[in-house]
Amino acid sequence: MSATTSPAPRSNPTSSNVDDALPAHTPWVRDQPQITTKEEWRSWMQHVRDAPARPERLTRRQRDRLGDLARGEYDLARLTYHSQFGPIRHRDFINVHDEILALAHDNWLTRSPTAWPFALIDGQASLGKSTLALYIAYVYEQRMREHYGVAGDVAPDDYVPVLVCTLDSAMTVKGLDRSLATFYCPPDRRSRSGDEYRHLVLECARRCGTTLIILDDLHNLLPRRRNHDEVSGHIKCLMNQLPATFVYVGINCTVLLNEGHQAHELHLAQNSSRAHVYSLDLYSLDTTEDAQEWTSLIASFANHLVLADRPTDLWKKHAQYLHQRTNGQMNALQLLLRRSANRAIRNGTEKIDRRLMDSVKLPKTAETHAWAVGWRPGEGARNPRVDRRTQISSAR
Repeated sequence: MSATTSPAPRSNPTSSNVDDALPAHTPWVRDQPQITTKEEWRSWMQHVRDAPARPERLTRRQRDRLGDLARGEYDLARLTYHSQFGPIRHRDFINVHDEILALAHDNWLTRSPTAWPFALIDGQASLGKSTLALYIAYVYEQRMREHYGVAGDVAPDDYVPVLVCTLDSAMTVKGLDRSLATFYCPPDRRSRSGDEYRHLVLECARRCGTTLIILDDLHNLLPRRRNHDEVSGHIKCLMNQLPATFVYVGINCTVLLNEGHQAHELHLAQNSSRAHVYSLDLYSLDTTEDAQEWTSLIASFANHLVLADRPTDLWKKHAQYLHQRTNGQMNALQLLLRRSANRAIRNGTEKIDRRLMDSVKLPKTAETHAWAVGWRPGEGARNPRVDRRTQISSAR
């Protein structure tokens, strides 16, 4: 029986062959933050809702008075919190987050029969684009469930306002449809054709009320590869057929909006006329305003760190150093500060200084930049001269 005539399978199966096959002694397998099905998406949303609370900041004397067991639990609570807090609502996060949520909501209210405008979150690597997209989807689903609930005869567990899919470099049209269909329900053992998967995706999306679709790693679709060009064209067809706001996420991939057209044919590229492009960029220190934004970002991160010595020096004295180490990359900054705080807990110093931060290794792109601009590990006994123009008013 074809997928076009049979009812769509329920999107909330009671069991999974994959889960049943896993040995009981490997619970970590199920806890990995992969999002390929709606169950994993809901699990991630629950993880966000159950994020650990910020532990109380104890002085050194208060911590030393704790017994061994209590002290170990306190330190573990801080290590866990440092590894999971966020996201930080920084400059780009606030602007892009609120704009795309408004776009998706306006699209839903419009109910236009034509393809809805879509969003592209673009920029270099390590700027937090994927995290931003996930939190947009998180807030969107929360709002849709709160304000609109479920319409018609769709059961609450089958209401799926958000679909998340990550593209890979080997993606084909059939592979994309199979991935989208798998988000709603686990694949059965029967082999399906590409058309059957496509009809299954359209049927499930409409039945489940999906109105926001996140497609991550768009940069994996190289325009010079035939199968990737076909995938791009297929996504365009899905946009025409589904009443949903699509959000693309990728690294420097605005060229994909041209749909393979030459410069004199760009007026034929419909994607460019529908796309709302939101570009994330590195933080710079070029102007006083730039420097203040960077210092404010550091202060926002530092205020989450629970150490006996408050890390006020991070934004008062080390703003230029942190930019040198991270090249203004959001991910590199949060990684450096989180690991430095946890290292200060583990070694008992309860303090972050430049020597400690020098000992924290970062990913290769950040390390390469830091060495290129003159940073050398082990030379952190003295801090660089502080330029007071780079400090926010509260740090002066």
